[in-house]
Amino acid sequence: MQAVSHGEQLFLDGDRERGVPPCQGRHGADARAPAYAGGRYAAYPRLGGRHAPYLVARLRGYRSDQPQYGSNDFVMHGVAHALGDESIQAFATWLASLPPAEK
Repeated sequence: MQAVSHGEQLFLDGDRERGVPPCQGRHGADARAPAYAGGRYAAYPRLGGRHAPYLVARLRGYRSDQPQYGSNDFVMHGVAHALGDESIQAFATWLASLPPAEK
């Protein structure tokens, strides 16, 4: 259960010493991603309820500088470089434990 609490703490508060910003600023405190005001499209991906292996693969991909397709990818490359495998697993475990967002 330690990984879950560590993942939640990283998501909500970040890690200032390692240069990891709080994820809730972009993905929402509930990891459901805030939608554009008055619109149905989210500015950032919904992460809550996603499968942990998918999240781990994406974060490791960002960390290993896989191709960038948009400005969100560029931001995530910088964040992921500050994350170790333990932190990536903690994020994925906590996010996967959340209920998926309704469509």
